[in-house]
Amino acid sequence: MNARLTRSAFVVVLGVVTAVAVGWLGVGAYVAFVRYWPGALEAATAAGAAGSRWSAAVAAAAPASEPLGQAVLDYALSVVNLVIAAVLVLLGGRAWSLRLLALAMVGSAGAFNLQAHAAATAVEAATGVGVGGLHQIVLHGIASAAYILALLIFPSPTASAWWDARPGTRSGRIGLAVVGIGVLIVVGFGTALLRHTASCVLFFGFLVPLTGLVVLPRRITEGETAELRTQARLVFSLLVAAFATVVVLGASTLLLWALGVPGLTLYDPTAHGGAGGEPLALLFWSSRLGAAAIAVAVLVAIRADRLWTAERLFSRGLAA
Repeated sequence: MNARLTRSAFVVVLGVVTAVAVGWLGVGAYVAFVRYWPGALEAATAAGAAGSRWSAAVAAAAPASEPLGQAVLDYALSVVNLVIAAVLVLLGGRAWSLRLLALAMVGSAGAFNLQAHAAATAVEAATGVGVGGLHQIVLHGIASAAYILALLIFPSPTASAWWDARPGTRSGRIGLAVVGIGVLIVVGFGTALLRHTASCVLFFGFLVPLTGLVVLPRRITEGETAELRTQARLVFSLLVAAFATVVVLGASTLLLWALGVPGLTLYDPTAHGGAGGEPLALLFWSSRLGAAAIAVAVLVAIRADRLWTAERLFSRGLAA
């Protein structure tokens, strides 16, 4: 009964997050279309002058759109996240780590798409209702919490957690709930205080890999079976590579910023008082790619029939 209730609650949360993320992405894409399609902005402006609140809101939001090339890359990565989420749902079976990663992929597809945040400007202008808190909790908060919880219970819900309580036990479930609520609160406040580029780098670029690096070594040495230990070792190797990449790119960003090298600053429509900001382009794109790669690695680790072959291929890829 509890298991059925838990699955039902998960389906509801996944449905809500999917609806919000896809709606967010759709409105943001429409705003970009109005901005860049010849004559569309003029038509929206004229419709707004004629009394259409929605057209007026879209026309007001359009000038703050991302540059076209950046928007295309942004949406390409969001589509990749949604595809990965669909694959995780279809192939994940009863593995809760894959279910949670699917939730994280859907949420992050909308949360860290900078152009999609034009949807907030348009909706608020059209309805007068502030929706800023909606994306902070439903997208940013849930995506980050789901990703971290997925790593905490990987490769098996019966694996011993870092707080010495198995996730499948009552104390383990309480510990996971505390972690999840804590991440929701921290990410919610962090997103409100930081630019979305910075929050993506901080939470998905550093916090997610670091969580796995803390948790998985114990799973590698104390896993119940050789298969579980190999699964943990495979994902751990990718987490090491992802975290090392972010650290190196972070150091490179600081060096290039100090040298005044151009081209590192993203156009961020979510920036307060302007679209400039810190030169986080390298870290932002690598954080989004790394989060998707980690999710794929977890899927391969759990579903691979020839796990040791997969580990060897991953090792060669990481070395390359």
